[in-house]
Amino acid sequence: MKILVVSPHCDDAAFSLTEHILTWVEDGHDVEIYTVYGGMPADAQGRDKHRKLDEEHRKVVAALGVSAMRSSWLDDVYEPRPTHAQLRESVKSATSGFDVVVGPTGIHHPDHVATAAAVRGVRGLVRVWTYDEIPYYVQHPSAATIGLERIGSRQHLIRKKEICALYSSQINDDLLRCLWAPERCWVA
Repeated sequence: MKILVVSPHCDDAAFSLTEHILTWVEDGHDVEIYTVYGGMPADAQGRDKHRKLDEEHRKVVAALGVSAMRSSWLDDVYEPRPTHAQLRESVKSATSGFDVVVGPTGIHHPDHVATAAAVRGVRGLVRVWTYDEIPYYVQHPSAATIGLERIGSRQHLIRKKEICALYSSQINDDLLRCLWAPERCWVA
């Protein structure tokens, strides 16, 4: 099976689905991560931050044993903002050739909410599964939905901690606590 994981930002797929991704890869599925807000800002500070994040993302993708692609949309602090139609078209074109698209629920962050809406727009064209985003479902439980129990093994959880630590520019103590929460992914 070919599985496309739609990640609002570079780190969201790993933070939310490492155990699932490791399990899918072990089961022989072809997994790719599509980062919706993967553009490079023009300002020096943003460019430096995103270059570091891009370097970390390449290490995470390799550690997961998957491939990756991204759009050129910029995250929520930059203009211009893509319209819903543009995001839906971007996600739709990325789904070509995949059996399953796994997208976020859309918790709290405006980029996550917009990405979730774009993924819902491809239902009927491809099977869509949904995941709650870590750390947001831990920090904002009333906005989350109820998913399935932990899928991976204890070894997957240990690997998740190692893989997510590769995003050193994003990690802090609060986020580390959230990463231990069970991943939640289900058929929408």
